[in-house]
Parts: sequence; structure tokens; C-alpha cells
Amino acid sequence: MTPILRFKLSKLLAVTTFMPVIIAAAFYLGGCNQVVHSGQSDQLIRRRLLTGTPRGTSAKDVLAFIAKNFNDGAGSQVLPSLAPNEQRTIEAVVARGSAGYMLAELVTATWHFDDQDRVTYILISRSHYGP
Repeated sequence: MTPILRFKLSKLLAVTTFMPVIIAAAFYLGGCNQVVHSGQSDQLIRRRLLTGTPRGTSAKDVLAFIAKNFNDGAGSQVLPSLAPNEQRTIEAVVARGSAGYMLAELVTATWHFDDQDRVTYILISRSHYGP
């Protein structure tokens, strides 16, 4: 092999060896711009959501937070409506993930409000679905 060809081949091998590791690290550390993901514990998810919508946040600001962070056009949605309800709650799917072979997991957050429509508590629940 000529020295130029050997140099190009070694450079190509170095790039193909380290590029997947760099991409994986970027996705893992960056979280793909997600506030939460399904692999996190319920306590961590609740803590992160309380960072964006602390106790005392208005229902209007919670809806804006949900629209900004979870309505990404990829299936995330606010459930079931945005209108005030008797239970004074807003529920949203905040993460989706795999829970095994042909089984998916939904992580749902429910914001609870007082009679002035201010956040008092966030409940995290998980559900699984599949064939």
C-alpha cells in the first residue's frame, strides 16, 4: 500500500470507530432535547416537571409548558381536553418508550390544581400496551 492510501484508510477506520460512540453520547447526555424520558424514575420525572411548573404555577402556564415540551407532532398529546374539569387536573403523556419485545410504555403526568387553578401536585403514572 502506498503511504497516502494507508493514511486515508487509517483515518476512515478511526472515524467509523469513534463516530457511533460520539453520536450515542450526544443523544444520551443531551436527551434529544427531551425534558423527561421513559427510562427515568418517577421521582426524577416529577422533579424535572416541577422545575418547569413549580407549585403555584397557573393552569395556563402549565398548558404552555406542555405545548412547548410535549406536543412534538410525534404522538405526544394532552389528554383528554384542555377545558377546566371538576377534578381540577391536566393530564399529558410526557414520555413513550419500549418496555420489552412488542410492548410499549406510556408515562403520563397529571397536574393537580387548587381552587385558584395553581399547581399543588404532579402525579406520575405508567401504562403498558402491546399486542
